[in-house]
Amino acid sequence: MRKNRIAKYIREMSSAMAKVVIVSDMLNQRTTLSIKGESLTWQWREDGLVCPGASIALQIHPLAAEAIMLEEIEEFLGMEGVGEDEVAYINESGGKLDGAYLHPLCLGEPTYKLILAKEVLKNLYSRFQERGRKINEDLIGESISYGALEPFLSLVNM
Repeated sequence: MRKNRIAKYIREMSSAMAKVVIVSDMLNQRTTLSIKGESLTWQWREDGLVCPGASIALQIHPLAAEAIMLEEIEEFLGMEGVGEDEVAYINESGGKLDGAYLHPLCLGEPTYKLILAKEVLKNLYSRFQERGRKINEDLIGESISYGALEPFLSLVNM
């Protein structure tokens, strides 16, 4: 009998039951959020990021795709009133993760430098939004210093 890793993970969660399961499938370049029998999928394709409800792919830098996906997931969970402790994050093989991920294969292996650039982008984009979607020299300078100007501008110009 094969062990069900997902069921084991949900049983071991601090909360009694997960309301949402988010699967980050690195092999297929997609992340799927499942809630109440419905699923929402973000997937990277050659023509950009395909988001739930979009008829065409977003033309965005692949390094910035995860930031957009995380923003949309956060907004959706907020609208649904789902707390962080009610979400189970897993990878494509059922292993536990500490969050949702999207890594387009065109970026290569997820190195420390790439992971750092993604974190910087998420932070810069958050600050950009907090400032009323206004860009300033600090944001541009910081994105340049981390080699993330092009991906940052692709987020800003959406």
